[in-house]
Amino acid sequence: MTNPPESESGRLPWVDLARGLAAFAVAAGHLRYLMFEGLEQDDRLFWRFFDLLTAQGHAAVIVFFVLSGFLVGGSVHNAICQSHFSWPRYWIQRLTRLWLVLLPALALTALLDALGRDVIGGSLYTGLLASPSRGGSLPDGEAIGAIWSASTFLGNALFLQRIAVPTFGTNSPLWSLSYEFWYYAIFPLVMIAAHRQQTRTARMSSAILASLICAVLPLKVVVYGVFWGLGYAAFLAGRMSHPVKWRQLRGAWLLPSLIFAAVLFWLPGALRLTPAILDAATAGSFALVLWALSARRMNSIPAALSRRMADFSYTLYLTHFPFLALVMTAFNDAELYVASSKFLLIYCFILTCALAYAWCAWWLFERHTRSVQRLLNRSLSKHRTA
Repeated sequence: MTNPPESESGRLPWVDLARGLAAFAVAAGHLRYLMFEGLEQDDRLFWRFFDLLTAQGHAAVIVFFVLSGFLVGGSVHNAICQSHFSWPRYWIQRLTRLWLVLLPALALTALLDALGRDVIGGSLYTGLLASPSRGGSLPDGEAIGAIWSASTFLGNALFLQRIAVPTFGTNSPLWSLSYEFWYYAIFPLVMIAAHRQQTRTARMSSAILASLICAVLPLKVVVYGVFWGLGYAAFLAGRMSHPVKWRQLRGAWLLPSLIFAAVLFWLPGALRLTPAILDAATAGSFALVLWALSARRMNSIPAALSRRMADFSYTLYLTHFPFLALVMTAFNDAELYVASSKFLLIYCFILTCALAYAWCAWWLFERHTRSVQRLLNRSLSKHRTA
């Protein structure tokens, strides 16, 4: 067995690049739906290209699932196979990573939504965001007030959005975070149940608990866990010695990348497929890309840029939508525009502001993740030795 090459910091630069681009694609796609109308019918070449690029937000979320399976699943695999997996340390790593961004993001959502809803009084906050064409999923009618309730806030903090409560406020991208959390909970149980070196009691109890969790969760959450598992499969394939050598051949990444591009840009228009099948095709083709590219090196400057993009990708994902909703409310109160060079410049400016806003939130919160994890792990070690 051999591991794919990593950067000097222990990071996989192509994985970093994919994380950064996926978060950017989600933000760019949401702003596109909040700002432009009629892009699908625009025959001008540039705008057709723009339409294709900015319509990949949902596909980018599927990419995140695969990446998470690759990174988190691979980490759990190594810990269990090397017999140093610890549930307390595992949950310290996972929950500090999640909550250090999620809790501030929920608070910022409440603040920005209050400004847009109560101070500016924008119509985006009274139902227009319920339209999928506007990139959101707010409920209609009387139920709309529930999305800003304390119980919804708490439910989102406990990763129950789209399971027991709606997503909080305008922050509809939070739906995928509940999926991620439950995959984090289920996957180590499955690994322990399948690992022969574990005791029979540990294997049986883990299998029962994983089955109970899957039985309680909505079917879609469980089914989409397969996409997460494809990332883990890419990790396993990457550890095999012969495929690693094959992947390091010049141009070995090209065919998987072409397949992935075809799934994104050609398949939806060529065949009438259900969203679930398209999501499966996206996950499978990207898993191939991940397997092919994770073995390849990257020059130092692009690798450093990829690392910077990945560093605040999680914060960007969790903070961008309420910011964009507020800005668009202040700018045009839900009015959509026909594509033009003038509004393209405005689009780029607003998107840049969203990136800057997310970077500031990252600087305040997410960049301290490792320090908080080290502090909690030291406290855990002292408690065990006391």
